[in-house]
Amino acid sequence: MKQTVVDTLLLTAILFLATYLRFHHLETNPGWYSDEGTHLAIARELLNGRWQYLAINQSTLLFAKLPLFELLLATAVRLFGLSMLALRGLTAGLAILSVGLTYLVGRVLMPQTRWFPLAAALALAIYPQAILYSRFGFSYNLLTPLLLLTILGLCQYRSSRQRRWLGVAAVVAGLGIVTDLAMVSLIFVCALIIWQVNWRDGLWAGPLLLIPFGLYVGASLLTTPDAFWFDLTYTLTRLSGRSITDQLLLLGRNYTLLVAQDSWIAVSMIGLWLLPKNGRDLALLSWFVPILMLGRTVPLTELSFYYVSWLLPLVALGVAAVGVRGLDYLIQEMGRLWGQVMGLLVIGVL
Repeated sequence: MKQTVVDTLLLTAILFLATYLRFHHLETNPGWYSDEGTHLAIARELLNGRWQYLAINQSTLLFAKLPLFELLLATAVRLFGLSMLALRGLTAGLAILSVGLTYLVGRVLMPQTRWFPLAAALALAIYPQAILYSRFGFSYNLLTPLLLLTILGLCQYRSSRQRRWLGVAAVVAGLGIVTDLAMVSLIFVCALIIWQVNWRDGLWAGPLLLIPFGLYVGASLLTTPDAFWFDLTYTLTRLSGRSITDQLLLLGRNYTLLVAQDSWIAVSMIGLWLLPKNGRDLALLSWFVPILMLGRTVPLTELSFYYVSWLLPLVALGVAAVGVRGLDYLIQEMGRLWGQVMGLLVIGVL
């Protein structure tokens, strides 16, 4: 009981720290980004009953804006007014939720290691890149908690064989797809985990995962079929002109720069391999599959780092694993060294 109380107090302190780092002078720092204005413009039109951005109506898929985040933002704007603070307050709140979910994922990945989930939550709370991109009003901030819930559901499904956890993961991943198409990469992760456990579960989990996007497609085809088909075709083909060689070169460059420019990512790549076997492959797949899909077609560094910002909890988990494993090793080595020193002292006295 005492340990639980201490852990709860520590997690609460971490959440307060994350809140301060994400809400302090939020409206003006960092400077406004053009994509934030796009979100606010779409939310304003939604409040007026129109699905529109500037002169483009009927569909916003042309601008890679899917409905879930825009609908959440429209709700926030209705409650708090049309302002940059309403947008950034929403994404900062999602980031704080992600810190708490990182703690829960850490408990599932390393259930026998008390300090790992707290270390992972703290790492995400203070990770500079995570702080910066959660202070921007980007829809990727909604993908972050959805990613963590998907990982949590898949990990519990594999360890317990309970189908309800797979249902949770499928529904959440499906909601992610109607937030941003980057979440499509998680379909492959889900499929691999289902194949490991029981491939027959995919017969119902697959359709469940696709229901949110299917509803979006169905509603769009019923109301604005021409606009939707044009936007969908443009979205799926605009980045497909690169040759295989160019894609591989861009992927290699992206990954090299990610590791070289951010020491947290470099350390986390070691840490993810240090996770217990039950969660190691799931964490690695959740990192590498999106990188593989995105990194072939778009830059992922500098101004384009936001494409991978929703994966940063995995970086925090990797860094925490290095810290906890390293501390355990250090304590063991110090104990061994202390034993040798005491042995030499005893021999000297005798």
